[in-house]
Parts: sequence; structure tokens; C-alpha cells
Amino acid sequence: MGVSVVNALSADTVVEVARGKQLYRQSFAKGHATSGLEDLGPTPNRRGTTISFTPDAEIFGEGAKFKPARLFKLARSKAYLYAGVEIRWRCDADLAGEDVPQEAVFQFPGGLSDHLKEQLAGRACATADFFSGTQEFPDDQGRVEWAISWPLYSDGSYSWY
Repeated sequence: MGVSVVNALSADTVVEVARGKQLYRQSFAKGHATSGLEDLGPTPNRRGTTISFTPDAEIFGEGAKFKPARLFKLARSKAYLYAGVEIRWRCDADLAGEDVPQEAVFQFPGGLSDHLKEQLAGRACATADFFSGTQEFPDDQGRVEWAISWPLYSDGSYSWY
């Protein structure tokens, strides 16, 4: 789901962008801008985008809650899918727990290769190295990435994104 959908379903959405050593902010509610683009001034040690939002209680109800473990896994998987991107996870201390840390940083320069290494976790495999690669399609039609291995004594499990 993209930020436009999140914005439409939120009582408030705040987007901050740190770019060119400057910090900018704009606020939205229920799909509409509630402020203009604000230049918040210099930010020499910050980069990237932060999005904060509150789900609209009229749509989701007053008792609506997120499942932090599901969001944590989703954020981690995005870091695998966008090799090299850095995702910084922050979770309210009241929601953090055994499977969900309060803070984490995800960055996997190898993309799916890093995911496979983690999944294998030192298990014996038929080959010393696994196979991985990418293929770019002509005319900006996209790209495919793969990582394959044959663990010994496997239940035949697989995963994909």
C-alpha cells in the first residue's frame, strides 16, 4: 500500500524529507493537504524520509490496533527487496516485545542473497556457494533477482517476494 492510500485512510499524516542538508515537512488529513510544504531549515546529519500517521477512527474504529510483529517483518523484507536501502525501525516501548525490538536498522547490500544466507543459517548445502544474480530487462521494463541453494536434509521449503 502506498503513502497516498495511507494518507486517505488517516486522520493525520506527516511527511518529513531530509534532502540536500535541508529538512522539509508537509501535513495531510483524510487525503488532503492541511499545510503547505514547510522548510524547517538545515539538517546536516539527516537524510531520507519519515512518515508518521494516525489511522482514521471513523474508518477503522476506536479500538483499531497494529500488529507490531507483522509490521516489523514487513519492514525487514522491504530492506531485502531494495538492496542497499537503510530502513530504521522504531516502535513504541509499550508495543515492543520479544519478537519486536523498540529500535532496529535494516540494511542488506546483497538483497535476496543476504536473505538466503540468513535463512540457511549455516545449514549444510549441496554446493559450497549458492547461485544468485539479476537480470535487467530492456527499455526500463524492470528487473528480476534470484538466489537459490539446495540445503541437505531439507523439507523442500521455499520463499519468495
